[in-house]
Amino acid sequence: MGVRASGNGQLRCVVLRHTLSSGDWHFDWMTERLGVAEGSLLTFRVAVRLDDSVIAANGFEAELLPDHRRHYLAYEGEVSGGRGRVQRVACGWTKGANEVRGVVDSQDAVKAEEQVGKQVVEKVGEQVGEQVGEQKQAEIVRIEIVVVFEADRSRCLAYVGIPIAGRPKWWRFAARVER
Repeated sequence: MGVRASGNGQLRCVVLRHTLSSGDWHFDWMTERLGVAEGSLLTFRVAVRLDDSVIAANGFEAELLPDHRRHYLAYEGEVSGGRGRVQRVACGWTKGANEVRGVVDSQDAVKAEEQVGKQVVEKVGEQVGEQVGEQKQAEIVRIEIVVVFEADRSRCLAYVGIPIAGRPKWWRFAARVER
């Protein structure tokens, strides 16, 4: 059973509005991973619409959730166990989530600035600075995801996320628009 969005090796991603049975809601951002042929989706809970480039460029926090099943790429409806319902608000393609492992030091801050541009590093800014100062020897993961949303194929959003110090499972993301 294939789940590819197209024949050119691109992977799918989706943003779902998850309305809980209490009436509260959030967005779930899910993307296929490179090298995981029939595995699960990298999933984050976010409070903003990722397909809105103005909101995304201002940065946002995301909670890393357990991986979700691939059927959510195309599913809308009730979630089992009385956990509410999901509705697709955006979908698109990515070349996968690049999960970068390493040690935080001043060179990582320089590399991050080169990769995502000064504007994004300033948005993530203090977080990078805090980690460079406080966790020089800590192993971290930086996630880079470039997405083209179906609603606007003329641009793509390059997201870069870094873990938030002292908050397990939480990431700070910022994005820049590429044409």
